[in-house]
Amino acid sequence: MDDYTCSKGFANLNEGEKAILRGALLQKVNASCPNCQEGVDMTKAAYSIHAFAETLKANCAQVDRLIGNTTGKTSREVSSYADLWRFTLVNYNAGPGCLGAALQHTRDANLPIDWTNVSANLEAGCSSTVDYVLDISK
Repeated sequence: MDDYTCSKGFANLNEGEKAILRGALLQKVNASCPNCQEGVDMTKAAYSIHAFAETLKANCAQVDRLIGNTTGKTSREVSSYADLWRFTLVNYNAGPGCLGAALQHTRDANLPIDWTNVSANLEAGCSSTVDYVLDISK
C-alpha cells in the first residue's frame, strides 16, 4: 500500500484494504514450518511473540482511552489492575465498540467500572467474549 493509504489509519481503510493487512499479518506471524525442527520456524516465532505483545499493548492503551473518554478519569482511578486486564481481553476479542458500549452503560447506571458490572452490560452480540476472558485468565 502507498503512503497515503497507510496514513489513513486502519479504521479508515476500506474492507478490502483491511483484509490485505490482516492476511499479511497472519502470514508474518505463522511460524509453522514442516521442514524445520519441531515444525516451527524460530525466526517467525520470535517475530510473532513481538507482534502479539505489541497488539496487547495497543489494546491496553485503547482500554485506557475508552475509560478516560467514558469517565473523564484515568483507568487506575476507576478500576483494578485485574479488571483492566479483563477489559483489555474484551477489547482484543470483541473490539472497542463492544467494550465502549458496556463501559457507557455501566457509567450511565452509576455503577463502578469493574468486571462484574461491565461484563453484565455487554450487549448480546458481545457477551460471548466473557467466556473467552474467563478461559484466558485461568
